[in-house]
Amino acid sequence: QVLRKQLADASASRQHIDAPWKTDYPFHELRRYVVETMRAHPEVDFHIWFPPVSTLRYALEPQMDMINMAVEMRRFLGLSLASEPNVKLHGLDQAFTVTNNPVNYIDAMHFSLRVQQWVLESLATGYYRIEAYRVDSYAEALKNNILKFELGETAECEPNLRL
Repeated sequence: QVLRKQLADASASRQHIDAPWKTDYPFHELRRYVVETMRAHPEVDFHIWFPPVSTLRYALEPQMDMINMAVEMRRFLGLSLASEPNVKLHGLDQAFTVTNNPVNYIDAMHFSLRVQQWVLESLATGYYRIEAYRVDSYAEALKNNILKFELGETAECEPNLRL
């Protein structure tokens, strides 16, 4: 019911997102506290996973700068860390059959227990691992999915996780 109300409210107020895409975020803090720390400790294995954030989350509050920064932050971390032997990146937000389906979420922010189980299995298998050679294609696919998502697409969704 909460999700249905959010959908109705967002449908009434959604504006077209047409601001220019920025790629020049400096991410100083991420570089200093995350990238440099991981590079300074090659003896430690790091796993960074980008959660399967509901595409609906971005659609309900279509703030271009927030969307832009979220995608470019993933690109920045990917380009900075994907080739490091002690770092593994996992892009679970690229599972569009999960992220585009509101049935998989309690509300626009929180995924269900079924998705939680799927996350753990996906991390264990490495299925959504982001290799260095596909960082840009990963970021572009995420960007395009978010920007092209239409609220009406969620109307007839059925659960799609086979666990």
